[in-house]
Amino acid sequence: MNEEKSAENITGGLHSKYELDLASYFIALKNKDKPTIDYNIAYQVHELISPNDIGIFNTGDWLAVSLTNNTRSFDELFIFHKSSQHILHIGGQFDSFEAKTLLAQFRLP
Repeated sequence: MNEEKSAENITGGLHSKYELDLASYFIALKNKDKPTIDYNIAYQVHELISPNDIGIFNTGDWLAVSLTNNTRSFDELFIFHKSSQHILHIGGQFDSFEAKTLLAQFRLP
């Protein structure tokens, strides 16, 4: 499934609640370095178990985030320009290696 999603849909509004842009929100989930975030709620919303379930691929102005593990109802890959509201969402059954393989097929400026 490929579709364009809004940041609000992707995070359930949590990035707004914590006053973070989408990139900062996912990086904070990976690093667990923002004391204002209730990580139990955020991880539950995204069906995550640990920071290892989050892949961050940063290429300057672009960010890709993979959310993968064996307990999620489906795995997700989000690709977005950090200053844009447009987000490409890819969902399905894949692991972190397959997410990297999918990303390698994109040519980001």
